[in-house]
Formats: sequence, C-alpha cells, structure tokens
Amino acid sequence: MTAREYVGQLERIDILLASKSAEKSRWKALALDTGARQSGDKVQGSGNQQKMAGAVENAVDLDAEILQLQAQRHEIVHTLEQLQVDEFWILNEVYGKHVSVGQAAWDRGRSYSWARALHNRALENLEKLLNGYIV
Repeated sequence: MTAREYVGQLERIDILLASKSAEKSRWKALALDTGARQSGDKVQGSGNQQKMAGAVENAVDLDAEILQLQAQRHEIVHTLEQLQVDEFWILNEVYGKHVSVGQAAWDRGRSYSWARALHNRALENLEKLLNGYIV
C-alpha cells in the first residue's frame, strides 16, 4: 500500500462512519418505536418484541463496527503525527478534513506551489515511515 492509499483510507473511513452512524440512528428509532402504542384510552398490545430485539442487536453490532472504524482512523492519524508538524498539518487537512491542497494553502496564507511541494514531501516521508525508515 502506498502512502497516498494509506492516508486516503481516512476518507473511506469517514464515509463509512457517517453511514453507519445514520444506520444506527435508524435502528435505534425503530427499536424505540416498536413498544406499546396508546390510542385514546386503549393500549394496543405490547409491540413486537422480536422486532425490537432485532433492532437493538443491529444497533449494538453497528456500535462495534463504529468503534473499529474509529480505532483504524486513530491509528492512521497517530502515524501521521510522527511526521514533521507542517507535513502532518497538510496531510490532515487534505485527507483528514477533506480540504483541497489549494484551500489549505489559502487558509495558511501560502501559495499553492508551497502547499503542493509540502504535500508531496509529506507523502514521501510517510512512505519512508510506513516502510520502517526513520523520517
């Protein structure tokens, strides 16, 4: 896996985290919605307990998946933190916060060419780090 592919996993993880969090919310809402319903003075049964149990199980399973994805993300960021401060910053902006290199340069008051060179150097040093070389 190249350095670009390694750090590029952050975008994939963020998309999965958003998707799984939304799915968990749906399962949680379904679990809460399957209880007894009250209509005027009458109570309409006890709800479908199996449906509620299944929804709760799915939400718990998603919690485990979310925790695993968060751990993967943390591991990647921890690896990036071993780079020089500017190199960490540019890779975190571009891959962690999903900001373009040009926008990152603008935010820092620097030129695009400066940010592009920093980005390339950061990827080269990350590649060395991933291959066991000291940066």
